[in-house]
Amino acid sequence: ARAAAEAVVAELGWTGPWYLVSALGREGTFPIMKDVMAFFDRQREAELEARDAAG
Repeated sequence: ARAAAEAVVAELGWTGPWYLVSALGREGTFPIMKDVMAFFDRQREAELEARDAAG
């Protein structure tokens, strides 16, 4: 499955992050969860910094 996914990613020219997930086996979801949490943390930090800068 990984080789097939890598081929699709290469064919698309995708340069961003991508994940291999099995919904049936519930595998591969932890890395997505970590990245989503990190994204929201960065968003929150940026919002707080903008508020502080605005006074």
